Amino acid sequence: MAGSVERYEVNVAVLWKYLSSAIDAKYKVVAKDPEEKSGHRHILNLGHTLGHVLETQYELPHGVAINYGLEFALRFSLHKKIITPAEYEKLMLSPVMGYLLSPVRDELLQTKESVLREFRKQLLSDKKKTSSEVLRFVFLKKPGQCVVREVSVDDILVEVCRQKEDELNG
Repeated sequence: MAGSVERYEVNVAVLWKYLSSAIDAKYKVVAKDPEEKSGHRHILNLGHTLGHVLETQYELPHGVAINYGLEFALRFSLHKKIITPAEYEKLMLSPVMGYLLSPVRDELLQTKESVLREFRKQLLSDKKKTSSEVLRFVFLKKPGQCVVREVSVDDILVEVCRQKEDELNG
């Protein structure tokens, strides 16, 4: 799998162009919940739920894995009708998303039973867990507006399978 990751390309100029505004946005979120008491900072986990699983499973760099997790979260948000198709398309066509996303991500989503068992194990150890098999998942309504919902680990695995099926039927 490591060979596939080499196909991942990033346009550094685009990343530098948006880095300052991304840092400012993160500081604004942290400032609203500096001691992590209100739960507002949960939105900073957008893309991290599945991203951390992919990072661990495939030994990916954190940023690369989170980008794949972000795409997963966006597709999940669309499927759940949290983000509109128009907002989703606008995001997917944006300069930043165009440079960050990669077809490698679809190779990482696996529906083999052994891989899903490993994904499940990783999800069950997630720090965002709220009960034995439920965790907080961050969906996107539109840029700058996240929705945090409790989702079962099994629902996330079903979504992995659904997205893989979409990719295969392409």
